[in-house]
Amino acid sequence: MQKDSELQERYKQLGHGNARERQDFLDELDLEDATPYLRRVRYNQKLDQSGRLMGTLPTFRSLIGIKNIKSIVEVYPDAFNSMFLPFIDDFLSALIDHEGHHAREIYESPSIIWKHFSLSELRCFRNREFGAYRNQIEMIKEKRRNCSKEMLLLLDANYSYCLS
Repeated sequence: MQKDSELQERYKQLGHGNARERQDFLDELDLEDATPYLRRVRYNQKLDQSGRLMGTLPTFRSLIGIKNIKSIVEVYPDAFNSMFLPFIDDFLSALIDHEGHHAREIYESPSIIWKHFSLSELRCFRNREFGAYRNQIEMIKEKRRNCSKEMLLLLDANYSYCLS
């Protein structure tokens, strides 16, 4: 798939798409730099209870500390809602630059998962998210993503939260 107006149009149509169409779209995406770290991008038609649009799921082997294991990213229905991610570059930023960053962290250093569950859980969560948001910002600065104003405002708010 190419990142062009045709891809944008297909993404936009998936706002009303069914689960099979959404999974087909995800299967066809070029995952770019995240490819080595992702086993699969899977559509989950259930809304995430925490309100996430996507999430990186480590495998059991990663959980027990084995390095070089690819993760799965789950994409939830709201990721196809134009209110949250209006443009394909917003979607790709969230999927590749953000969740792909988490997948790379888990692949290279699975112990980061357990640090998340430590006593300083909130601090570690902010540090992990800070790195993922910083990666998204770098991709925008390098002109690899042309994100919407809405996405830039969301990144600003989330990045600022991580710094607080």
